[in-house]
Amino acid sequence: MFGFLTICAVAALQVTAAAFMFTTGNILCRNIYVQYFNKDADYRLQIKSAKIFTALVFLCGMLLASFSMEATLLLGGLAIAFSFQLWPSLLSITWFPWITKNAAIAGLIIGLIVVVFTDTLGQKLTGGRLLWGVWPWTIHSAVWGMFFNISICLIMSFLTNNDPDREHREKFHSFIREHSIRKNNDRWSKPVGGLLLMVWMFFAIGPGSIFGNFVFGKPNNGYEDWILGMPSIWAWQIIWWALGVGVVWFLANKLRMSTEPEIEIKSISSE
Repeated sequence: MFGFLTICAVAALQVTAAAFMFTTGNILCRNIYVQYFNKDADYRLQIKSAKIFTALVFLCGMLLASFSMEATLLLGGLAIAFSFQLWPSLLSITWFPWITKNAAIAGLIIGLIVVVFTDTLGQKLTGGRLLWGVWPWTIHSAVWGMFFNISICLIMSFLTNNDPDREHREKFHSFIREHSIRKNNDRWSKPVGGLLLMVWMFFAIGPGSIFGNFVFGKPNNGYEDWILGMPSIWAWQIIWWALGVGVVWFLANKLRMSTEPEIEIKSISSE
């Protein structure tokens, strides 16, 4: 069982790393290379450029891990907190068109700065002079960053009501609403999906996971007391992550989060 769990962990790390590298390579290609250096690049050149950027990202990661493990750990610890700061921008794209561009950018910048100065990196940059220390009040740096991020974002959005780009964003949101309409309206899918997701998050990755310490046998009583032949928390996590596959299937199919829209999308490009 230990070997099986090890293989699963390595596979999860590889999949996550591959997704991050491919995404970074594509962002560098489309948002920097194509946007500023070669706007006439066709799809073949873009694919080739994205592969090159992905290889460079991989090489930089390998060099950093090989020569500076401390920097790797610091940046790795900040990666999720930094990514979390993109949440208001994502909400502005998908749900709230009244969030302005400048407000989202300002909130993102402030959020990233707050994350740095409430985490280990901030203490190292200032020589330990920050009075609040790492994770003030034992609250994760990502949460502190999000608090200031959303605050700045909301304040600036409400102060800039006459946003000239609002009409353009409304067109985008109208397009999303139009192509997300379901012909067969199932009134129970959304509440059931939300309930399943909250229950799974509570017991799999939230406070409810504490029950996994003893529900299948007390951890300190040894193998004879373990009902499933492994530590209780192992069995608990395996069961709930297996159930998570079912939750993902429900969200993807019943809530149509990963299905083709029922309304045909007409291409705006001939390529």
